[in-house]
Amino acid sequence: FKQSMSDVAQGDDDFFQVASNSKNTSGVKVKRVYIGGLPKNVPTLEKDLMDWMQSQVPHLTISSIAINEGGKNPHALVDCGNLANQVISKLHQQSFQGRKLTVQREKREKRNNNNSNNNNNNNKYNNNKY
Repeated sequence: FKQSMSDVAQGDDDFFQVASNSKNTSGVKVKRVYIGGLPKNVPTLEKDLMDWMQSQVPHLTISSIAINEGGKNPHALVDCGNLANQVISKLHQQSFQGRKLTVQREKREKRNNNNSNNNNNNNKYNNNKY
């Protein structure tokens, strides 16, 4: 499972989506890492970032990388498999092409179960008798 930038569906300057499944071909759930603080206007950024990451973390296989260079804060989402924690601990706050990177787990929006919250709130008020 290898993904290139041609597989990335880009939206506006601040958002992008990776057009892929959340599992690689071996069936192992892919762990995605967010990398912020990337330099702007580097034509070979994807290759440079992959090469640098693989030189810093032994045995790292990157199954996909999606880079968003638009907006104020260029960043990437990188599928690092089971080595995501090592990638975070080794690369967070490290310098890449003169920029200090923020490396952390991808933050995904949590599903909000409004029905259970609303039911609890409604019960709180409905149980009071006036």
